[in-house]
Amino acid sequence: MTARELSPDTITAKLNLITDLLDVLDGIGDMGLERIQGDPVLRLALERALTQLVELAASVNIHIAASKGSPKATATYRESFHAAALAGSIPEELAIRLAPSAGMRNLLVHGYAVIDWQQVADSIPKFRADYREYVRQIGRWLINATTN
Repeated sequence: MTARELSPDTITAKLNLITDLLDVLDGIGDMGLERIQGDPVLRLALERALTQLVELAASVNIHIAASKGSPKATATYRESFHAAALAGSIPEELAIRLAPSAGMRNLLVHGYAVIDWQQVADSIPKFRADYREYVRQIGRWLINATTN
């Protein structure tokens, strides 16, 4: 596969959007099951925020993989995290932690089954922590990639 040109501006813009979504999640405060079940607007906001986190990160991952000429540049959402690790932009252990978030995204977007809102509530702290680490790691990688 021919490498695609890396666009630091594109990656930075997406990292900023991820950070904004994480700030929104932080601003909502406690998201226990009772609150989520009792507030349809909150449920919609959570669905959108969580799915967008995964989609933005996958887009960054695939962009980076493509810039390295990786055959994984057409990866699924889940595989994109491993493609990013292979490209050296995030540690493999972070890719392993983030990859399952694609399953949550698929459940929320496609409605394969009844949404288990307890599972969603339980996943929010992990999304917050892991995606903040993702932004830090990609940011560090991007600085190194553009200064070397």
